[in-house]
Amino acid sequence: LATGVVMLPLTVLSTAATSCDEPDRVGAVVRATMPFTPSDETRETRLVMSIDFRTEVSLDATGRLTRLTDADRKELDRVGRNLTERTCDGAGTCWRIGDAEERTVDVSHDDGRTWDTEYQADGDEVEAELPAPGPVCPTQSGSLRGLGVLTHAGVSWVVVGAGAAGLLLRSPDGDWRLVTMSELQEVPRP
Repeated sequence: LATGVVMLPLTVLSTAATSCDEPDRVGAVVRATMPFTPSDETRETRLVMSIDFRTEVSLDATGRLTRLTDADRKELDRVGRNLTERTCDGAGTCWRIGDAEERTVDVSHDDGRTWDTEYQADGDEVEAELPAPGPVCPTQSGSLRGLGVLTHAGVSWVVVGAGAAGLLLRSPDGDWRLVTMSELQEVPRP
């Protein structure tokens, strides 16, 4: 009779994420006309950008960024979200995302018949704002997606979602700047 110990290999099974968690990023830019907090039912038009699953910020006609309240988000869901990659100011000037990966925004001064590049993001500046790669999500994107124009009293603001880098904001005087995700996270509630 033989006795002995049989050693079997022990395998530890583990699961790994099969897809990246959605990072904080600006992609959708929507134009909404509704009463925003702390309004008394006065409707106004703003551009609204989602920066994560729980947080949205709006840009009003004065260029002020404000975080949406839960009531604002419910009203926005009720009135609908209209997305666009090209939009005009009503006076003949239009903007569109030219090349999303090269981060260019084109402008037309003849209602979209001809286009020129108005802005190309500084790749180093955008890359510096992207989250560090991790083992689950090896890359983050700063490509452009979602564009909105807000015109009031002849003054136009343009917002373009820049993915995990934040958003590009064009002031009425034509200056573009990157508003980073960390800046967007600090936008106050009304």
